[in-house]
This record gives sequence, C-alpha cells and structure tokens, in this order.
Amino acid sequence: MYDPNMQTDVQYIRDNQKINLLLPDEESLDQIGYKVLQNTSGASLLCGYKSGYNGRVKITYEISKYTSLDGLLAQLSFEQLCAILCDLLAVVEQVYDIGFLQYENVSLKPEDIFIDCNRLKVLLLYFPVKARGKLESRAEFENRLRQEVHKLLHGSQWITQARVHMLDDAFQSGASLRELRHQIQEGFFCKSSQQEQNNPPPPPAPAPPAGEQKNPGFFQKLFGKKAGRDSRGAGFTLVGVGTPEPISIRILGAELVLGKNPQLGAGAIMFNRTISRRHCAIRVQGNACFLTDLGSANGTFINNNRLTPQVAYPVHVGDRIRLANSEFMLVCE
Repeated sequence: MYDPNMQTDVQYIRDNQKINLLLPDEESLDQIGYKVLQNTSGASLLCGYKSGYNGRVKITYEISKYTSLDGLLAQLSFEQLCAILCDLLAVVEQVYDIGFLQYENVSLKPEDIFIDCNRLKVLLLYFPVKARGKLESRAEFENRLRQEVHKLLHGSQWITQARVHMLDDAFQSGASLRELRHQIQEGFFCKSSQQEQNNPPPPPAPAPPAGEQKNPGFFQKLFGKKAGRDSRGAGFTLVGVGTPEPISIRILGAELVLGKNPQLGAGAIMFNRTISRRHCAIRVQGNACFLTDLGSANGTFINNNRLTPQVAYPVHVGDRIRLANSEFMLVCE
C-alpha cells in the first residue's frame, strides 16, 4: 500500500478543500497510472491534476464537494452504510477492470474514501507514483480491504448489534467481492436487523434448583437421553453444523471453555480464526445447560440471537449455537 508517510521525498498535504501530493520529479510519476486516472476521474477515482511546483511535480485532488467515509460514518444509518459498502465493492471491481493500476497506490483508509453525499457514490484516492519494491497482489489488496472494513465496523455506533457482526463475518469469510455485493444488494444484513428486533435474545436465567426437571420438547425427545440413564445429569455434545471439518465436542465436567486457544484441550476450535481465544463457556448443572459469552470479538449466538457478554443464558437440546460464523447444535447423548 502506498503510504506518503513512508516516503521522505513525497509530501502529502491536506486541508478541507484539497489534497496535494508533491513528487520530487517527473521520474517519480507513474505516467500510465496518471493517464488512467484522467480517463476514469469522477467515475470511480477522485480527480487529480498535475502541475509544476518549484521544480517538483504536484498532483492536486479537489475534495471540497465530497465527505470522507471516516467523517460521514456517525451520520449514516446502517442501511446507508450498507449501500456505501456495496458501491465500494463495485468500485474495486471497476479498478480490476481498468487494469494498469498498482493496487498498493489505491488508498482504502476510511479518511481517503470519499462519498458524494447526493448519490452515496464512492470515489477512491489513487496516487500515480512509481512502485518501489514488491507490487501488491490482488489477494493482498482484497485482504487490506477486508481489514479496513473490519476496523470501520468495529469502530461504528452499531458494534453491539448482531447484524454488524454478521456483515463483518461475511467480509472476513473469504467470500468473493461479487458474492459480498450480492448479499448486501439483497438486503441480507438489513433483514437481520428486523429479525433482531422481532426476536430479542432469550432472557438470562439462574441455574435451576437441584433435581428440578423440565418437560421435554420436540428436540429433547428427538435427541434426548437414552432410557435407563442414571440421575447424575444429562451428557451433552456440541456437533458442528456445516463446519469445514467434522467436529463433535463432548461437554465433560461442570464447565467447558470454547475458543481457538489450543491449550483449551477439548474446547479448542482451531479451524476458524474469527473465533476468539477464549470465546464462550458452557456449563452443565444437573440436566440444565447454560452458555456464557466471555467477551468474544465476533459474538456468541443462540438461535441467531446474540448474547450479552458475561451473562449466563439457558440453552436447550436442539438449539443452534453460533460462535462467530461457525454453527453447532446441542445434542444429548
């Protein structure tokens, strides 16, 4: 990625009206990149014009008509943010179609992503500077994009909402940019907002008194205890649903901590990097089971309802439990 602060002979000067990029000489200017910039300005890239300045080359970008995504974020609705991210993905695809651009010279920082507020149209900032060192690959460029979206979402006012974590999970899942854009266009993450309002998380509950029994529901009958089991309590297992590799976690003892820390032993889940090192804990008391999120970054969910961290929620046989974007079902042995 091009970072003006890392090149001592290139100056980056910015105010509320314009950005000036000062290059030491014509040799530092990527002529092909500058020509491409002129041909695509206003469509997907911010307009930049070359002039001389005390023997140096100056590229000037007029930004007075636009607002940076960083400055606009607090004023947006979640639906407007989704529209902007959708257009951002479309603009990145246009960058691919244009060709001849060096990916590391496309800034993806929120302060350098500009929005035409009348149309919620995205314009990217491209620096036509000759490459120094290794060129950034498309995969590296997309990874940089996903990282910037992750930081943007986690710094937003919606960070406590499940829909934001679902959107972030989608970006971090490795799905193609076209697939992500299709999901946003279909309103998948905005639909989840309505589901969130209609289906609040289950209320936390204290552990039931010893010996108290619940009438079995449908899934308890389907996955329930085998006849003749003793009264020491039910045996529970978490079974992966659609996980990249088969996984079955037996809950042995009173409590089991789940996470990607290999030192957790039976509770270690190593195939998903979005799961926190100590993600959640599942506790068994008698025939009852309780789930507690341990302050995970990407959330713990029961039947698509995000749990409040450090609060124990009852979980029943047949419930779907999601850690970040990995899903499990609780079954009874």
